[in-house]
Amino acid sequence: MPMLRLLGVSPLGGGCPALYDTDLDALVVHGRRARDGTAVLVPRILLSWAESGMVLTIEQTEDTDTVLIAGDPADEKIREILLLEDDEAAVLVPRHP
Repeated sequence: MPMLRLLGVSPLGGGCPALYDTDLDALVVHGRRARDGTAVLVPRILLSWAESGMVLTIEQTEDTDTVLIAGDPADEKIREILLLEDDEAAVLVPRHP
């Protein structure tokens, strides 16, 4: 079972969107599903939880307060830990691209 360490959650409340570090040399970004689960939409402020040396590649959206982060869809074990809602997804992105 992968280990997830919560780095931060959106100040809007709840458990999503959120940013996690893992023991897989990757970050998990949990947000609103985009691109068939290969990307998530998250508030830009969530990026402030990344620790020194962590780099997240983002795509701008029409809404300047949100960004799109693409990655590999999280596996079943991670999805079970996060208890994703139907409109949510989690993607894995390299911790240090």
